[in-house]
Amino acid sequence: MLNIVVSIFEVESEAYQAITELKNNKGIKTSIMPEAVLVDKQNGSYKILDSYVLEDETVENTARGGLIGLCIGILGGPVGMLLGAGVGSLIGAAASTDNTVENTSLLEQIIGKLGDDTIAIIGLADEDDESEIDALLSRYDTIIARFDAAVVEQEVEKAREMEKEMENLAKLEVRKQKKEEHQANVEERRNKMKARVAAIKEKHKKKDDE
Repeated sequence: MLNIVVSIFEVESEAYQAITELKNNKGIKTSIMPEAVLVDKQNGSYKILDSYVLEDETVENTARGGLIGLCIGILGGPVGMLLGAGVGSLIGAAASTDNTVENTSLLEQIIGKLGDDTIAIIGLADEDDESEIDALLSRYDTIIARFDAAVVEQEVEKAREMEKEMENLAKLEVRKQKKEEHQANVEERRNKMKARVAAIKEKHKKKDDE
């Protein structure tokens, strides 16, 4: 099964050691983690400390395609900020599985696991036996969570669409603001021109009266 595996560490050096072992597939027989990142979350921002993508991975290309990188981009972007703020399931409720909570997306759950000051490995795993990767990670002080990769990928696609919509709305708002500012400037210029013409007319009127 294809899973997004999130492993949260207490000790940064152990996280570095673990991601190196995952890259080398050390002690793992039937499972593989073809891509993973080591992230440090601070004040809602995600800093990538280490990462890898295996060149000859065995999982289907359509099932991965840089999913972890896209996922990190969403988590650290505007949609991730909204989800982290508890706005609710903005990208639709995830399908009902053992890993989901009603009306809560998997991205929201991942964000919920990754609090500030968190060091974590986030990886895509093709697992025939979950206990193998668990055995590797559990040698360290870590908490492990799994999420259905197919559902996460679907949510990431929806979130990317949402980001585009938000960007378009922002552009429209900027254009509207510029148009209003332009109109205000035009109106100001028009009033000044009217005032100057009125002053000239008044001046000529006084001369005629003399």
